[in-house]
Amino acid sequence: MQKYASGLSGNISQDLEFSANFEIQNGQGKELFHLISHKGEMQLLEGISDHPSLIFSSRERTVIELLQLGDDLLDVLLAKPFYIRLDQIDLPEMDHSFFFSSETPSGWPLTYKLAIKESVLLIWEGEEDKDDISISIKPTILRDLIRGEVNIPFALIRGQIKVRNKKELFSVLKSFGLSLT
Repeated sequence: MQKYASGLSGNISQDLEFSANFEIQNGQGKELFHLISHKGEMQLLEGISDHPSLIFSSRERTVIELLQLGDDLLDVLLAKPFYIRLDQIDLPEMDHSFFFSSETPSGWPLTYKLAIKESVLLIWEGEEDKDDISISIKPTILRDLIRGEVNIPFALIRGQIKVRNKKELFSVLKSFGLSLT
């Protein structure tokens, strides 16, 4: 899996700084590595960081499916101008975790959970719990959503994005100073 991460083009936002641990499960066990982004430079290192901003855990097949969505998914996400340093902010604890579901064009299921614990963003493949803020995304808009080309309020109205536990979602967004509009 490191071969995919090592292929980053370097088109990374100068304002995005973080350390991210990756745990990728494959037929031989787990592959552990971490990425560090600093001033637009990306470093891929063996093992895991002691102080990550993000921990990502997934099956190798799911990551490969995500990378095959077109463009270079990692480049698209990392090139966005975030204007934050994840290593210098305290992310608020969340009472609820998010559950995102969709599928790739080949039909591979994408089921990720997201939570914040001790100022670390955790993303892992998982199952939906009844207390989760559940967000279901139609596969037909997934690629454009990742690229930031979807009008989210319009997609919600058209049913392309469905949300369960909306009250909790608005509460979490408010704690980050965000809204859906």
